Amino acid sequence: MIAQDRMMIERDGTYAVPIKVWVPRECEASTPGSPPDRYEWELTTKAAVSGIDFGAQFTVPMFETDESVDEPPANVEELSLGTEPQPYHPTILVTESAGSLKMQAPPRRNVSVLFSFTFFWIIWTAVCVGLFYSDAPLLFPIVFSLFNLFLTYGVVWSWFGSVAVHFEHDTATIEKTILGFGRRNFINLNDISNVDMHVTMQSGNKPYYALRIHHNSTSTNTFGGLGNKDEVEDLIKLIEDYIAEQH
Repeated sequence: MIAQDRMMIERDGTYAVPIKVWVPRECEASTPGSPPDRYEWELTTKAAVSGIDFGAQFTVPMFETDESVDEPPANVEELSLGTEPQPYHPTILVTESAGSLKMQAPPRRNVSVLFSFTFFWIIWTAVCVGLFYSDAPLLFPIVFSLFNLFLTYGVVWSWFGSVAVHFEHDTATIEKTILGFGRRNFINLNDISNVDMHVTMQSGNKPYYALRIHHNSTSTNTFGGLGNKDEVEDLIKLIEDYIAEQH
């Protein structure tokens, strides 16, 4: 049994499950041939997840080597624990290839903030409607409704907006879309002077960060609503390392 926080979280958002198992020396090693004339080791995995539970089987080669020992190690009960607990669960999907670095922020990443923001927008909208039917001066419902337009855009963006940043050769492409509609910005890597983060909002005592690219005496926000500072720092380092490699 492996706890979820012991799994290795890859940059593309998938999980790698570390497994170490003690196999007694007297067990037969894998042998060539075809069933039923061979020894074969099979690994069966199961995991309870939302929807249909995960299950898979793998044929695993098992051989006796120079490192094989007769007695189990002293920490045999701890072998299956795997790696150290991960410091955070990535919310930005990262794909690296030769000469390319792509980061993608899907919509609805911060569910708790999303529902809180949506609930506030519903209450504010109800207040705006109520003001139009009240005896309040006309200026009040107009001002409240104008502010509600910004809230509405924020809610729509939180539910359906996505951001993709693609570094390829000497160009960074920043694409922001809502339901497939949006815009692209192109930045020459030679024009980038710095990459940093800044706090854009705070919920209680928890700050949320945005990753910012500085270029040509201006700055462009890329990913916002990042709740883990370590993740932002890791993203910044990936970008800085890529730029350094291209230079």
